[in-house]
Amino acid sequence: MLLNRMLIRNATFRARLTATVDEGRVRTWAEFADRVARLAGAMRELGVGVGDRVAAFGLNTDRYLEAQFATWWLGAVWTPMNTRWSEEENRLGIEDADISLAFTDMAMRPAALAAVWQGKGVPVIVMDGGADERLDHDRLIETTAPIAPADIGEDALAGVYFTGGTTGRSKGVMLTHQAIWCNSLAFQAVLGLTDRSSYLHAAPMFHLADGAMSSAAVMAGAAHHFVAAFRPDLVLAAIRDRRLTHALMVPTMIEMLIAAPEFSAEAVAPLEYLAFGGSPSTQAAQERMIAALPGALLLHVYGQSEMGPGVSALEPERQKIGDPKMRSVGRPISLADVRIVRADGGEAAVNEPGEIWARSPGQMAGYWRRPEETARALVDGWVRTGDIAYVDDDGYLYICDRAKDMIISGGENVFSAEVERVISLHPAVAMCAVIGVPDPLFGESVHAVLVLKEEGSIDQAELFAHCRKHIAGYKCPRSIEVREALPISGPGKIQKQTLREAYWPKPGAAAAR
Repeated sequence: MLLNRMLIRNATFRARLTATVDEGRVRTWAEFADRVARLAGAMRELGVGVGDRVAAFGLNTDRYLEAQFATWWLGAVWTPMNTRWSEEENRLGIEDADISLAFTDMAMRPAALAAVWQGKGVPVIVMDGGADERLDHDRLIETTAPIAPADIGEDALAGVYFTGGTTGRSKGVMLTHQAIWCNSLAFQAVLGLTDRSSYLHAAPMFHLADGAMSSAAVMAGAAHHFVAAFRPDLVLAAIRDRRLTHALMVPTMIEMLIAAPEFSAEAVAPLEYLAFGGSPSTQAAQERMIAALPGALLLHVYGQSEMGPGVSALEPERQKIGDPKMRSVGRPISLADVRIVRADGGEAAVNEPGEIWARSPGQMAGYWRRPEETARALVDGWVRTGDIAYVDDDGYLYICDRAKDMIISGGENVFSAEVERVISLHPAVAMCAVIGVPDPLFGESVHAVLVLKEEGSIDQAELFAHCRKHIAGYKCPRSIEVREALPISGPGKIQKQTLREAYWPKPGAAAAR
């Protein structure tokens, strides 16, 4: 019952402090914990037991947080679904996780029902359904008695978080209660969260980045505030009017925030900490952040889902224009160990690039139902991140290239193999390679290099429409080029680095921060 201790402690020692604020609904920690215990009881009556997977389709809301903690209260496994996925992607994720129940809101209800309605009778609780919904979130809470938290250990599985997969299918990262607890403890410390803090859910709550910060805020007893989805005007209004102190955003969001007509120094003045990461960020972009947010402590974080997600953080004191450390992603956070490993398996020297291997009590237990991929990713207790970096004389970590085939566009992970699989289904395409190219707003955008079949033809609009049938819009190519041939290495592999050289100033710039 490790994660449930957060709520039990808050309900006991912070009972009257504010837990959640959303659309006029204000609830204390005592009220929040009671609602969670009642919702868990309703889930049990619907047949959910310890270890069962519970899916969630929804925008940011206080009820989403209640559903997450009710799942943990019951001893079940939280399985959030990407709200931007296509119907096919959602269905494959649901089938892979073999879910027993799903939460949704009205905005995502069609996608949720399409994904789970496979004749299996999976119940769907509607978080904002109202009186016309039989399984209405609030009604279930009002009509169900609270139950005691499940008696489970810290090694019990708490969540399956889907991430990108180089095989063309998303992988479920398995995190235990201990892993989430440890990451929460680390991020509570680096973000200076206390029960006087107020955290804004601006990034999507299905993302583990927000999930880690969210759990850290619960651990601290901070108040949670919500905007349904990122919109600069709504975020700025929330920070200004509610005097919010903490937020997490990807660099693209911060750029949009600064460029918004509603932006002003007064609007962001309440912010004390702003964490950012999960997407490439240039030095120029960071300098704009520093200039626009002089009153906030900026925390650059680096991690990945497999690490739960914490690996390193650059302290706010180094976020200064002209500071050479500003290009780094800092040093390992308190719970993480990091090695830089050469291709031959040896330890890299100072300033020598190699692959980041990391480990911590917050790392994944493995990939859901993927033993072979788990064995490749976990070596002697270390997570092989696939990211290339070096460490300087002061122990600061610098990313110099990303995982070979991954593109990070606006904070979303896009794996080229998945996009290539879909493009190859088009009858006009003989060969293809997908790479990330520079984008001034999103950091990187998806670019497809095609070799067409004889007499074949295709344009950007047609390719986008074809891909959109199978994958989310953010994964679809934003630009294309047609070549007679692709560069091929001796072993017969496409040389993507050769393709990237035409777009990036130098090797490694794709991951510049």
